[in-house]
Amino acid sequence: MNAMLLMLSIVLGVLAGFLLGCVPGLHLTLLLVPLPLLAASLHPSLLAAALAAATGAWALAGMIPPLLLAVPDESTFLVLPAGVSAHRKGACAGALSLAAAGALLGALLAIAALAITRPLLTILLPVLRPHFSWMLWSVILFLLLSEWHHGHPFAPAGWRRALDAAGPTLTAWATFALSGLLGLLVWNRSFLPPHRSALMLTPVFAGLFSVPPLLLALLTPAPPPAQQPTPSALPVGPWLRGSLIGTAGGLAAVLLPALSGGIGAWLAHQAIPSSDRRAYLVAQGAARSVYYGGGLLLFAQAESGLIRGSIAWNLLPWIPRDGNHLWFLIAGALAVGTAIAFLLAVPAGNSLFQATSRAPRVQRLLLVLSLLGIAGITAVLTKGIGLALLGVATAIGFIPLFFRNRRIHLLGVVLLPVALALSEYTPL
Repeated sequence: MNAMLLMLSIVLGVLAGFLLGCVPGLHLTLLLVPLPLLAASLHPSLLAAALAAATGAWALAGMIPPLLLAVPDESTFLVLPAGVSAHRKGACAGALSLAAAGALLGALLAIAALAITRPLLTILLPVLRPHFSWMLWSVILFLLLSEWHHGHPFAPAGWRRALDAAGPTLTAWATFALSGLLGLLVWNRSFLPPHRSALMLTPVFAGLFSVPPLLLALLTPAPPPAQQPTPSALPVGPWLRGSLIGTAGGLAAVLLPALSGGIGAWLAHQAIPSSDRRAYLVAQGAARSVYYGGGLLLFAQAESGLIRGSIAWNLLPWIPRDGNHLWFLIAGALAVGTAIAFLLAVPAGNSLFQATSRAPRVQRLLLVLSLLGIAGITAVLTKGIGLALLGVATAIGFIPLFFRNRRIHLLGVVLLPVALALSEYTPL
């Protein structure tokens, strides 16, 4: 395999993943659309390196939309509180540098951790697999119970005050139930041909997590404040603390079934309060990077028997998993892709913010193009049924925004179907 072709594949993968991550609402699964064409024209090793580099770059660049435009996706919605605070203080560049630094160190820590524990996975996983069911139900139970009552302290006494306090909690549980029912419908009914079945979740995730904040940003535009320059020094203590905790959350999410990048970020959130803003931002960046990069690293570890993420599942027909060279190839491409994206993140974020602050119409144009792109891609890939699912998912995705609940309950779309499947129960 030619070294120049390998580096060219990595660079092109970085550019594709980075540009995709900078556009609000667009997910990494869009790289699956040209996958058959790429697999027919590229050597499997070049294809694996390009997608690994694109994954690392997309995971890091994906921190730009929630911090600068307040438009998150499934794994970055927990960044919004710290991102809004940084936006108001004019410290978006500093917040982005913290999240990017966490993503870089998190990816390197994940590569090291999975390399060290690689021989142990073949021993531990057969022991853990029978317990995946109750472990996943425990995560779901903790997720639902962690939604606290928070009614108005001066509400009238009696049943009205009880309903006022319990209303947000009941709404959160209803959100989980509705998204779970939608997930059961999609997981147990084949609406697309087999070769496109992995794309069925794309309109669902777009409707739950991408379209509502895009519409909200369009309907409630706010003038951006003046921004401060990027801090010259990175705080070592918060960087290390946040990276370690974010890496732990991301690894937990990638090893257990059905836990997504959002769950990994939420697990990291449990260990670091949002009041510790710097470590919190670092942990969120690390958790996202570790989850998406870890899925490809596990794909390269055929002996583990674990496949996590739509990218890894769709690579099965095209890339053989035999030999150790694949693991080192993906690990190296992932590290290089994340490192290049780290160098590009702050300059690209500053350029995007300056463009939107000087001309607010640029921001609105970007949001409109994102919405049109999501609708167009959904129509092309999944036809009318995809657009219908996009509309239903968007309606459910607005519930947390209307009632000011946590959006993490929307992950019932994945958690509930897989938990029931692991319990050997299929209601549909």
